Amino acid sequence: MIHTTMCAPDGIKVTDLCSKCFEATLAPGMAGAPCRYCGAQADIGLSDFLEVSAGIQRTQATCFACSQDRDDYLQKRLETVPRDLAQEDQLRQHIEDVEAYMNRRVKERRSYGEAR
Repeated sequence: MIHTTMCAPDGIKVTDLCSKCFEATLAPGMAGAPCRYCGAQADIGLSDFLEVSAGIQRTQATCFACSQDRDDYLQKRLETVPRDLAQEDQLRQHIEDVEAYMNRRVKERRSYGEAR
């Protein structure tokens, strides 16, 4: 069973789907796609709120381990960006920092032999 929560302008939608039904809801080409960071089998495919805020419209496949690492890092990072930067510059800086962090984190996980 795969539990999903989607936030949209008209409210929050929570669903519980079997893996077959979940894959049917993914964007074309997302089922079986590799994680954008580590290349492992992706567990989720979604639009990143940070990228959407910056006007970047794309859906990316991510494994749970990378998704969790990325979200944890981003949460900490959002608290440290200088407030005197323009919003567009802040978003760009966040995206660059998150991508650099994820590249380092995947290398660390591989060097320590961590499982997903």
